[in-house]
Amino acid sequence: MTNKTAIAVVLAVFAALLYVPVSNRLELFGVFRTITEVGTAGRKVLNLEGCEDFAYSHRHGLIYASCGNVERRRSWFPPMGRDDASTVEGASDGVYLISPRSGKFQRLEFQNYKLEFRAHGMDIYEDPAHNGTTYVFLVNHSPNIDRKEGDERASRSVVSIFKHKMGGPELEHVETIDSPLIRTPNDILAVNRRSFYVTNDHGFTVDSSLQKAARLFEDVLLLPLGNIIFRNDNLELVEVASGLNAANGMCRGQGKKILVASAAAGIVNVFERASDNSLKQVDSIQLPCSIDNPSYDEESNAIYVPAHCKVLSLLAASHSVSHNAPSSVYRITENESEGKYFGERYVTKLVYQEDGRKVSGSTAAIKIQKSDSLLVGGLYGKTAIVQLD
Repeated sequence: MTNKTAIAVVLAVFAALLYVPVSNRLELFGVFRTITEVGTAGRKVLNLEGCEDFAYSHRHGLIYASCGNVERRRSWFPPMGRDDASTVEGASDGVYLISPRSGKFQRLEFQNYKLEFRAHGMDIYEDPAHNGTTYVFLVNHSPNIDRKEGDERASRSVVSIFKHKMGGPELEHVETIDSPLIRTPNDILAVNRRSFYVTNDHGFTVDSSLQKAARLFEDVLLLPLGNIIFRNDNLELVEVASGLNAANGMCRGQGKKILVASAAAGIVNVFERASDNSLKQVDSIQLPCSIDNPSYDEESNAIYVPAHCKVLSLLAASHSVSHNAPSSVYRITENESEGKYFGERYVTKLVYQEDGRKVSGSTAAIKIQKSDSLLVGGLYGKTAIVQLD
């Protein structure tokens, strides 16, 4: 065998080994996917932009939303690799309270909070001892402008907790948790007034050119470097799950289950929560696209998952207002047909999809109580109430 022949054989074998993972990535990221509209009839678009996550106050029938200025987000949003802090000083992003029935919303104002707020994931805890009190947990990617000596972080990414009295316009700052264990926070699941789970979506940050390059490989190769941190009642932070690709949105599921999205891989990881708050993975659900913050509807025992079915369009939208990122939402239900006896445990259905001209880059979708409607929000567009079939 000549050297040229040997090289050709090696290249052929290498190409064969790469074919399946590469083709899977192309399909998952929607490189050749055509977007068709689904469920856009009767859609009501709200004049509220950049809502990355929602949290439902079932007690009051209202929805909290963590929303950001779309133009500033194109310059500064570390989770998408946008790290130009020179353009972000000024008005903070906001938390809004939405009435899903009327579509009206109110901005809540921060009290005694010194950091600039740059919105990402959120959750709430409704105090059982005080009917009108809700604790709001927020991931904040505040630019680390006034960094201390030895602090090389570009983003001071933290978890901040606030108290809101229903009917009032203020979010009273309670505390902020800033720790090396919370390095790339994405979403939160509140357990009580001070305890919570938080996902880190990457092993690498945007703090240096080397970190950025490693982070790119992490994304392209779907490396499982994300994890979940728990803050216990003793205010200690401990890792309770690791080895996750792009650990993204999380929510409660049925019973003691916790659902965590592996965003780039398009997988909903199903964990069982133990009495000591440790987590054990018991299942996983594959979707056809990259995904974001899941939500669970107790009324129908269904999971709703916003999806990025054209990832390259999402990346383009993160850079320029001239690009839209299509938005999609999938519903996952348990399979009640005979297919469940042959390993088909779940049924997934595309219930909403658009080209991104209204809702751009869908990151949040939550079922509105006692209705056939969803509230859908995205990174780079408006928020909408859409009708389900």
